[in-house]
Amino acid sequence: VAKTNSSGTYQWDKFYGSASTRSDYALVVAEDPNAPYDFYVAGFTMSNSAGLGGDLMVVKLSADGNTVRWAKSYGDGSATYREQANAMIVAADGNLVVTGYTRGFAPGYNHDDLYLLNINSSDGSVIWSKAFGGNANEAGNGVKQATDGGYMITGVTNSYGAGLNDVYMLRVNSSGSCGCGNEYTPGTIAANLTFNVISTTWLSKNTTAATE
Repeated sequence: VAKTNSSGTYQWDKFYGSASTRSDYALVVAEDPNAPYDFYVAGFTMSNSAGLGGDLMVVKLSADGNTVRWAKSYGDGSATYREQANAMIVAADGNLVVTGYTRGFAPGYNHDDLYLLNINSSDGSVIWSKAFGGNANEAGNGVKQATDGGYMITGVTNSYGAGLNDVYMLRVNSSGSCGCGNEYTPGTIAANLTFNVISTTWLSKNTTAATE
């Protein structure tokens, strides 16, 4: 994770991970707008998986990046199938809404469904989780809170529309339900990840690369 100021000038960078030799990928970031201005990174982790699968990952960090507040993985716990975060926001109540995709919960395990989670920002526990999809691949790539407290999710669908990578848009209420026939509640497992600050050695020693 690297931090710059509003002009793009390098401020700090840090590496995070576990004792596992498995890979962890941070794909999106969101900042808490309220003091102490902690922030969150999300993506997927293979640290809790022995196979080629992985779980959706969210890590809460202090504003200076020096402290891992909590780190959790979310998914079916499978060593074969993957859950991944593609977009994340801090909602008006201070909790997180994350969207991406799941295969571990999809019926038949042979396609991806859009995955939507509401996560308690204080401890990473799951408030609710939902999945949406048909017989082919779907994924959520964007999320925004509506004025009524619900959410709008954009993504891609192969089950609906013309049948090949069409725009997918869902409007759900504050509990994540759209009232449509293609939604279900996955049995999401939230597991702790042992994440630590590993080092601050690369960009901080290569300021030329950092400012190019």
